[in-house]
Amino acid sequence: MITLAERLHQLEERIAGAAKAAGRERRDVTLVAVSKLQPVALVKEAFALGVRDFGENYAQELVEKASGLGEAGARWHFIGRLQKNKINMLKAHVSAWQTADSAEAVAAIAARVLPPPQIFLQVNIGREAQKNGLDPDKVRETVLALEGNSPVLGLMCIPPVGASEPCFEKMRLLADACARETGRAFALSMGMSDDFEQAIAHGATHVRIGTRLFGTRG
Repeated sequence: MITLAERLHQLEERIAGAAKAAGRERRDVTLVAVSKLQPVALVKEAFALGVRDFGENYAQELVEKASGLGEAGARWHFIGRLQKNKINMLKAHVSAWQTADSAEAVAAIAARVLPPPQIFLQVNIGREAQKNGLDPDKVRETVLALEGNSPVLGLMCIPPVGASEPCFEKMRLLADACARETGRAFALSMGMSDDFEQAIAHGATHVRIGTRLFGTRG
């Protein structure tokens, strides 16, 4: 059976290769290890192997994992559907909020979390009714409305199945437009186990990898 260390090594090689093919450096891409439904012991093993960024979908599970890991230097990304009443529970542990799907959500996080946190605007890039996220046409005006008050670090998306590449290109163009209008770079969180190399080719700064790193969830 393949070990976590072997999976991580293979994943690192593929991330580095995709970055090089895109004329980028490995350090330009943050691996967010999605540990949803994985045991704390596996998270601890990943941390011991050098992984520092972890993503969780559920508030209670993130708090339990962060407390169970108990390691300084671990950075927790909340990547699930954000309920505003969970912000206070999460704020002591979360380094990056990746699923703020409206100006109101961004403002709610910024009002309760100090120092100013890392916030990604979730974009419903495929305009899918079942997914949360801001309409792509609303992104620039939302970013500009928040700028200087509750600044957004980057954009995040989950593309429709089978449509990753065109959606990643649309996200890159949105990030470029926001960067031009604000005068600063925008991070791009996009790409998961099956499409992270395409995402890196289109400028992803954060890739969220679960199954390819940890194996099948429990």
